[in-house]
Amino acid sequence: MDLLHSFVITNVNLDQPSYTINEYIQLERTSRGETIVITQKAGEIYSEEAYQSNGELFYQAIRLALPKINIRIAAPPTNYTQTLYEAIKGRNTFLFKFSSSKGDEIESVEEKSIITRSDITNISKFHNLYIEYSKGQNSKRQNSNWSETRWNYAINQYFAACSSITVDQSIQSLVTGLESLLVKGDGNITFKVSLNAALVLGTTFEERNEVIKKIKKMYNIRSKATHGEITELVRLLKKPDLYSDYFELKSILSQLLYITANMPETEFFDRLDRVLLGGPSFLEEN
Repeated sequence: MDLLHSFVITNVNLDQPSYTINEYIQLERTSRGETIVITQKAGEIYSEEAYQSNGELFYQAIRLALPKINIRIAAPPTNYTQTLYEAIKGRNTFLFKFSSSKGDEIESVEEKSIITRSDITNISKFHNLYIEYSKGQNSKRQNSNWSETRWNYAINQYFAACSSITVDQSIQSLVTGLESLLVKGDGNITFKVSLNAALVLGTTFEERNEVIKKIKKMYNIRSKATHGEITELVRLLKKPDLYSDYFELKSILSQLLYITANMPETEFFDRLDRVLLGGPSFLEEN
């Protein structure tokens, strides 16, 4: 029997005793109100089994699928091998509001979440997406055919945000990811990012307006951090709704990554133009 590789998610619990992702990966609820992820490695390198049983790929899929949780992991019990945990523990961080701290009591986000059946469905969806993405990346590298793309860069910025120590650093990575995914050319970057994200994610005026407001709010923090406007940055970081706004931004990029995966750049921007220019006439009656 192959060795069982595992890690524990400390700030997530399951709404039932266990969930099976596939024949190699299972999630179980622990007595301490945590979740243990158990994987059984299988197959030769680059085989379908190797991808399906790869615990590192699954960890990334969890972070993509649960954008409103700052995933915290810990070592598994001693009856499991530590290899998987050792490989991913360096990406595991607390999320601090360091710049707005007045002393040694630095505020961090300490949420506890419940995973439901719908969350598992979303995890499986992103797991399949990330497996196919990893296959494509490996194939291109083996054939010396790899090149950077907007989507590649954006997903790497998303993962950088997940591993950032402070919330303002994380916001900078998320905004950079949005820019790489949504904007061509120079000028009016904030406007273009906000509008294009709204056009993709919203279907009504109200939905699109809400997306625009969420992104512009976080853009303000990114701008203050980037340009070193520390007084204003500290003021914004002290706002009580900062973490909820931050997780909304993270969710926006996660959704956009899923929607735009495997979509050629020319097709993506052509569809944006069609949505923007194909709206109703200004003179049309309500």
